[in-house]
Amino acid sequence: MGRGTSLLLAVTLLAFGIVSPTPAHASVPYCGGISQPDIPTASQTADGRASFTWPSVYSGVEYKYSFTGWTGTDWTPWTNWASAGSSTSVVIPFEVYGQRVISLSFIVIAQCWDYGPGRIAPKGEARIEYTPPASPPESPQVAMSGSTATVYVRPSAANAREVITEYRVVSSPQGQECTVSGSAIDKKCVISDLSPGIGYSFVTYATNALGTSSASSSSSQVFVPTLPGPPRSVRADVGKGKATVVWLPPSDDGHDPITRYVVVSSPDRRTCETNGALTCRVKGLANGKSYSFTVTAVNGIGASPASAPSSKIKLMALPTAPVRVTAVRNGSLITVKWKKPKSTGGSAIRNYVVSATTSSERCRTRKRSCKFSGLEVGRTYAFTIQARNRTGLSPSARTQSISIPVPPKAQQDFS
Repeated sequence: MGRGTSLLLAVTLLAFGIVSPTPAHASVPYCGGISQPDIPTASQTADGRASFTWPSVYSGVEYKYSFTGWTGTDWTPWTNWASAGSSTSVVIPFEVYGQRVISLSFIVIAQCWDYGPGRIAPKGEARIEYTPPASPPESPQVAMSGSTATVYVRPSAANAREVITEYRVVSSPQGQECTVSGSAIDKKCVISDLSPGIGYSFVTYATNALGTSSASSSSSQVFVPTLPGPPRSVRADVGKGKATVVWLPPSDDGHDPITRYVVVSSPDRRTCETNGALTCRVKGLANGKSYSFTVTAVNGIGASPASAPSSKIKLMALPTAPVRVTAVRNGSLITVKWKKPKSTGGSAIRNYVVSATTSSERCRTRKRSCKFSGLEVGRTYAFTIQARNRTGLSPSARTQSISIPVPPKAQQDFS
């Protein structure tokens, strides 16, 4: 058989698979003996790189790979083939030719021997989108109801791109926690059994496939509502049968708005209430009697302890009647005089009112005398004197009766 005939036979046998070619290297398999690599499985590593894994198609085969990336505006060129050796996985950054990309397309081939170096193409390419690490959410908002806080998670703009799986809320102090699914529409959770008198703030954390973000900035501080403290600096001003009480609000409202105040007298327990005003008038008190007053503040939780009592005040009484009243006539002029009352009723005498009986004549003065002229002659008069203080007019004191005689000439004319 000639040389040409032998070569033709060898090619024919190879074509029909009767014999196999001799590979250049014993470690390189024949292409006919391996299958196509499956499409790689793509995932993102904890440090933000792309991981591609594929099943082995032949023991010891060499794998090579190439990739391209989307920059957000265009695709980069495919890279030159790089060797993965016999490994069935590779980890690469989201970067092509030094250019940052937001997605990668990856392809892997198996090296083989087929009348020379060959390769088995994959069944398809793998693609993965870059998932950024979780960013801190915005500061949460908090609503209190009793000892329960409802915390509203506020995702940041970046969170919307980070495939957040969970938000975690943590209280400070005490470190109580609640969680919200990243896919929840109403992103809120509840922390209960918070302690009264402690100021709480809250932070949130976002978690995605790459891990958990740092904490958000803290919420505004909130408190579990409690009873308010007592009102302060209570004082009272006297009036006729009443007292006007004023005070300052508590230094601590219990972290719940004051809705009303209640004033109580001692003795007699006369009361008045306000819807938050800091003054109130207590009525129905006895004139001449001493009273003190306490005030309680009321919020949504209940009533405070009573305030310290006000200083005692004695309600004003009417003054007693003026004393040593006299009326002296000098011709037709009558001068009425008196001395001040034995009791002013607890309030300064403002003036005196002197009235003539059987006449409309009246005198009002701050002095202790009053003159009447122009009274009708031939008539007899008496005079009443009353003292006035802030409460009102005293009982009357009455002078003796005094007559204004008819002049002699008038008597003759009259006769």
